[in-house]
Amino acid sequence: MVDHRYELRRKLSEITSTCDLLRQSLKEQRFQSRKHSLIEQIDQWERDSINKIQQTAKETKQLLFRHTAKHNAEIEIQLEKLTNQLRQSSQIDDIREIDLSRWTKELAQLTEVLYKPPHINVREDLTPFVTKIIVDVQREETTIPNHGQHTPDKSYKTEIRSDEAQRNENNFNQQRSSINTRSIISSTNCRITFDDSDDEDASNYFSWAQSDIIAYRNNYPNVRSDPNITQNYRFYTNQIPSYPDGDFIDKIHEIWFRDYDRLEFHHGYTQWLFPLQERGLNWYIEPLQKHEIELIKKDEKALKRILTSYKLMLDFYGFKLIDEKTGEIDRLSGDSYKSRFHNLNTSSHNYLRITRILKCLGEFDYEHLKFPFLEQILREIIIENTLPNCLQSCKDYWIETLRSRDERRAIRQYARELIEYRNKGSYPRQKILNTKCIDLLVGQYRCQHPKIDDQTQEPQGCERHHFVSNGEEKFNDTAPIICYTAPKITCEGGIYNETIDGYVFEKRKSCRWTNGKYYRTTLILSLFLGIFGIDRIYLGYYVSGLLKLFTCGFMLVGALVDFLLIALQVLTPADGSHYIIDYYGPRILWTEFNENRTYLKPQTY
Repeated sequence: MVDHRYELRRKLSEITSTCDLLRQSLKEQRFQSRKHSLIEQIDQWERDSINKIQQTAKETKQLLFRHTAKHNAEIEIQLEKLTNQLRQSSQIDDIREIDLSRWTKELAQLTEVLYKPPHINVREDLTPFVTKIIVDVQREETTIPNHGQHTPDKSYKTEIRSDEAQRNENNFNQQRSSINTRSIISSTNCRITFDDSDDEDASNYFSWAQSDIIAYRNNYPNVRSDPNITQNYRFYTNQIPSYPDGDFIDKIHEIWFRDYDRLEFHHGYTQWLFPLQERGLNWYIEPLQKHEIELIKKDEKALKRILTSYKLMLDFYGFKLIDEKTGEIDRLSGDSYKSRFHNLNTSSHNYLRITRILKCLGEFDYEHLKFPFLEQILREIIIENTLPNCLQSCKDYWIETLRSRDERRAIRQYARELIEYRNKGSYPRQKILNTKCIDLLVGQYRCQHPKIDDQTQEPQGCERHHFVSNGEEKFNDTAPIICYTAPKITCEGGIYNETIDGYVFEKRKSCRWTNGKYYRTTLILSLFLGIFGIDRIYLGYYVSGLLKLFTCGFMLVGALVDFLLIALQVLTPADGSHYIIDYYGPRILWTEFNENRTYLKPQTY
């Protein structure tokens, strides 16, 4: 009986272990669902379909450009003939009314043909060339039989559509704008991830966008500058207007400011205000040339106009620039930002504009403005939930415009922290825009007490760094120490630590660089052997030491003076190093008195 009971317990234990293993496997499969082979198949179908559409669009545009160019050439020939006829009539002064009527009619015909070319039309072929992918799921819900009951088999079919599949209601809310469906962050939890897979071969967005952003980060290595093209430079120096239906740059900044309808529905000005080294949709403007970049950078007024263009678009999107040096931005005052946020959240073509704006800022020494912009956008998206539709573009495109990999990783870390704080229902950490950890103010961080080297009695790692300032060679003695930010403080250049809810970073602390000369040894040598110059020789002053040796310490007077100078730590080693003194030993600080004010003499420690 006992053996039988033992056997039953053993089998129960085996079943329990098998159940635990199955549960662990289920968890692993849940976390690795994105790596499913069928998901990879869907991703491949998505890439192939997009490539087909892009290739077809490219071929269609090239065909249209060829026919349009031929058509324009024919119009130009006819226009030249008409111009010659007008010139001849003007020269011989033989002008007849019938000729004027004929010329007017021909000119009207040419004008009509120019803007409405015959025999050229764009239509859609109803024959599909991109296959629709369908997921057939045969799902069987199986339960352990209980009192003769069982759950019947169920099957369903889900279609994955190109205009975005319907999301699970428990994960996402939906908002429909015109014909587009965009996912909105749930009011309770945000499940989108910001990983650090920003290597060139590990990007999550499409290959064409990936190659485009890589070319931008590397300053378009395959683009050659044409010295004959100066269109963008002349526009930004107020020499030519933008077109079509544009104006001079100064008038755009003045007249178009807060003309929101014009900024929204006019689609030709963006490439003029924010030129790039890549061709856009406005064929009236040439791509930005490398020599134009240098010319605009050297022209203070032109460079300032780039910043003014940025302010113009910030206002259009509902923001204002607070600090030009740090790049900090904030909402427009009052409730004026609400209508602008609504427009930005529902007009997806502005997302392409923002990508162009961020790229352009990086071309003209305004790279520092991007990070604060992205910080504010992420807070509006994740915390305030005012711009939820911007999330995907911000994640896949806007962050990618940052040329510094450290900044891209820092902004993703910031986004992860915002998501974490939002999901926990607590207030996010304090935002310190574009601030490096080493530039934090007192009270925003704390540092460990430095480890003292037993031999030098100075912080470990104390080094002397030489530099040149105003043509004069100087030095600085510093040692590394570990510091921590206060809770809810974020900065650049540190590593986030969940335990302390802050960042860990290294800061340089002033120290006293030593080179093996002990203060006590020097003082004893000066007291007993100073008349022989041994103290001077020990410190490295060999000539004066020998002079003291042959003159009995300058007849004892020089030996006494040297003893006082060494005691007061005025006479130091000849190589510029400091005495080795106990870390808490007797160190002398010098003060100066001038006009009833007391100053601490600058020290190197």
